[in-house]
Amino acid sequence: MNHKQKKISTMKSTNRRFRNLITDRSSGVAATESRNGSILLLTCFSLIALLAAVALSVDVGYIQVQKSKMQNAVDAAALAAGQEITRAIRSAPIGTEDPTAYARGQARIVAAHVASLGGVYVDPNRDVFFGQRQFNPSTNTWSTQWGSGVSNCVRVVARRDADDTSAQDGRLRLFFGGAIGTKFATVQTEATAFVRARDIVVVHDFSRSMNFDSFYSEAATRLSNAQIEDNMLKLWQDLQPTNTGNLVFTPKYAEFSNTATSTTVKCRYMFDKVYITSTTGINSVKLTYTNNSTASFSYNGNSKELTVTGTRDIRDVQVVVKRTSGSNTVTHNFSDSDANLQNLFNLGSFPFSTSGGGGWSAYFSHCRSDTLLNSRGYREMYGGLTFVNYILSQRSSNAQTPKLAKSRHYPFTSIKIGHSLLCNFLQTLSFDDRIGMVSYDTNHRIEDYQNVPGDPDIPSVNIRNNPITQDYTALDNLMKFKQANHYSAATNMGGGLTSAISLLDNHARSTSVPTILLMTDGNSNTIDSGGPTSLPSGWNWNTMFDYDGDGRADYSTSDSQARHVLIKANQAVQKGYTINSMAVGADADRDLLRAVAWLGGGEFINVPGGASVAEMEAQLLVAFQRIASMVPPARLLNPEE
Repeated sequence: MNHKQKKISTMKSTNRRFRNLITDRSSGVAATESRNGSILLLTCFSLIALLAAVALSVDVGYIQVQKSKMQNAVDAAALAAGQEITRAIRSAPIGTEDPTAYARGQARIVAAHVASLGGVYVDPNRDVFFGQRQFNPSTNTWSTQWGSGVSNCVRVVARRDADDTSAQDGRLRLFFGGAIGTKFATVQTEATAFVRARDIVVVHDFSRSMNFDSFYSEAATRLSNAQIEDNMLKLWQDLQPTNTGNLVFTPKYAEFSNTATSTTVKCRYMFDKVYITSTTGINSVKLTYTNNSTASFSYNGNSKELTVTGTRDIRDVQVVVKRTSGSNTVTHNFSDSDANLQNLFNLGSFPFSTSGGGGWSAYFSHCRSDTLLNSRGYREMYGGLTFVNYILSQRSSNAQTPKLAKSRHYPFTSIKIGHSLLCNFLQTLSFDDRIGMVSYDTNHRIEDYQNVPGDPDIPSVNIRNNPITQDYTALDNLMKFKQANHYSAATNMGGGLTSAISLLDNHARSTSVPTILLMTDGNSNTIDSGGPTSLPSGWNWNTMFDYDGDGRADYSTSDSQARHVLIKANQAVQKGYTINSMAVGADADRDLLRAVAWLGGGEFINVPGGASVAEMEAQLLVAFQRIASMVPPARLLNPEE
């Protein structure tokens, strides 16, 4: 190859390298530009996603804040509605035909109002529900039946779901929702409040003092004669005793009349004096007393009417009077023997049991000798008033006078009415409360059975298998046909607590609030044989009965009877049982009953003495209603409950 050809070849090679260089650079620039474009696009997409995430976070946070606000509001509303049910039933206006419907309406109003205080709208008619929550011990589970009216469960719902977003329950308008395809959110929260059911044992005083307002008793001084006699009249009307002849309610003296030889003499017995009238002049009177001593009085026929006063109970009277003509006399003899009195008043067989010495003779003796009856001016007077006084003071047990179980005698009848109100209230309340009954007098027992074959008016009751029951009718009937001194006379308050503790120990539900209501009109005056009266170790009056927090006891006692009651109350407290107490009448030991309620974490209810029966009855109705409505505070259920 010559020089010229070599030069041409070199130039071609150089051109090829240059073209290749140009091509390589162009490719590099294109690749770089391609990578830069991809990054830009990726960045744009990332920014969009980031903005969407931020928008979503803002809106989700906003929704969560609103939901928390709504949840707090319905929590408070449900709790308030649960408590309002009992308050509304208790305070329903007089004449309210359907107190349960009234309570539902009030609970709805309260729920809506409380929710509004938190800035949340609740429709009282749409968003408040009532249900019955019960525990099934066989499956160990709870269940709630909604729509059962006033009951122990209230659910309150708050909604933001209305299409009209300007409404109080309108859907939430989101801040950035449009960027992800939705501008509004629907939110709903709810809360359920549950009132825990109680197992209530009512401890009734069956002692004789529970009839003290219906006769002239040792404690009847708090009532006027008129008040007591009005109660006696009610009882006389209720008893309607048979074979009482011509006895009328208002007592009168026995007055015998005798006619002989055209002369008529009447002799009225007034214990230690007699009032005598005659159709002719009275010559003399001879008195024979019940101890067989005598006293004679001479009058020489100068009077046809006179009162002869002796020194003691007069049994026989001999009256000598002039004949209608001439100087001769006629003798008239009188005796207020039991047989003559029974014949005078046309009395048949005694209307009630005479076992143990009762009967007309005992009644006559009562009229002659009862100190309290005599102090009211009714000595040796016979009638319905003194008959009632005799029955209540001497023959008031069920074995002696069973008809008292159906008759009004106070304050026991007021307690019976209150007990019935308690049963009715619990049934109306429908909080799944259950009730049992204990009675005490000299002894004590659980009341769970009643069977009186000879009396079809008294329903049979047998709840022995379930003595703490929802059969409120059975519990009402158990009390409705009892009487003061039904079994015996004394007051064993500690024994009543013993039976109440036993009843709760063996039959209270594990899920309930066990509660005791102890009541009396008097003082504990007997205890079980061997019952403790020595306080247990660690007993400290200053810490246990410091009502005002000043470090000193506001109650203490050295009385063995009262200490026994407190020991029994403390045993109940150690088991977690709440004790409420009620004092009725002037003679109840209020200090002790207040101490029992304080120790038992319950409430002391005082029904004052010195009131008429009508006033006491009204006070007792309020007291029993107050006890019935003292439900435990409502609590919120967890969603999973």
